[in-house]
Amino acid sequence: MTKLSIVTATYNRINVLRKNIQSVANQSLKDKEHIIVDGLSTDGTDKLINDYIKRADYPVIYIREKDSGPYDAINKGIKRSNGEWIHTLHSDDCYYNNENLEKVLSEDNKNIDVLACAILVKDTGSLYSENSLWIPKYNDKINHYGFPHTG
Repeated sequence: MTKLSIVTATYNRINVLRKNIQSVANQSLKDKEHIIVDGLSTDGTDKLINDYIKRADYPVIYIREKDSGPYDAINKGIKRSNGEWIHTLHSDDCYYNNENLEKVLSEDNKNIDVLACAILVKDTGSLYSENSLWIPKYNDKINHYGFPHTG
């Protein structure tokens, strides 16, 4: 089983998808797959992803079909995932540094079920969370936590 599946939904976002792809490729974590779900972009995304597939040294799964929006696309990607862990990385997002995934998936975190990380907003330089890693304690009121989410 693959350690991590990275799911990226995109539609006509080639201008930011290049950086997203490079960010995934630069990660020191080798045991990963990148699942890109494209809602039939017309901006050259198809060529970009096919070139990426040829040069990647890890599995890249490309789903190119009409969808009902980003959450439908993300769900399609999750259904195709092979990873023990799943991370959604939107097409206009990238990782802060090349060791992010390896750090998060280290042996120190092997007994956790849910993990959320800080979000750096590049345009403003503000940090969404004070902690770089946040491991919620499970209880029956876990729905009261403000999880960072893909919205």
